[in-house]
Amino acid sequence: ALRQTGFTANRRLLAVQRTSHDPMIGNQRLADISGPVIIDGDRKAPGLRFGDHVVHALLACLLCFRLHTDGFTNKDLRPLLAQALGLPAVSAGRMTYNLRRLRLHGLIVRIPGTIRYQITTYGLEVITAYTLAHDRVLRPGLAHLPDPNLPSDLRNAYTRFAARSCLAA
Repeated sequence: ALRQTGFTANRRLLAVQRTSHDPMIGNQRLADISGPVIIDGDRKAPGLRFGDHVVHALLACLLCFRLHTDGFTNKDLRPLLAQALGLPAVSAGRMTYNLRRLRLHGLIVRIPGTIRYQITTYGLEVITAYTLAHDRVLRPGLAHLPDPNLPSDLRNAYTRFAARSCLAA
């Protein structure tokens, strides 16, 4: 049993390392994650929009638990998310809502018989790609935007993009 546990932990570590070095998820996966989850024609959960600061904070916090073999709980994730968002606290209800969204999108699974969750392999790929794209592409690009008081094509394009993607917050 100990040997099997060690083997499983080693395989999970190798999968994490492989994914963190090559996190390409493709256009279809990005569209699936960004759109709402629809089951039997009924909308079950909203999409995880790229550019939404709450989504990126949540996904970045999840990366802290990528190697935890026993998973994480709502209570484990709340203080990390509150700190990432600069809030004094995040309510249990708000975190339950976010965990449900992540679960319905297939990024996490609930460990049977517990109140703990674990990141799926698919979830690790998506979370890594979202986080890297945000930290290495979006954020540095936004830093190079021209002065908001000066008119420019780049400023106008960004303003239109922000209005459509909730970046205007």
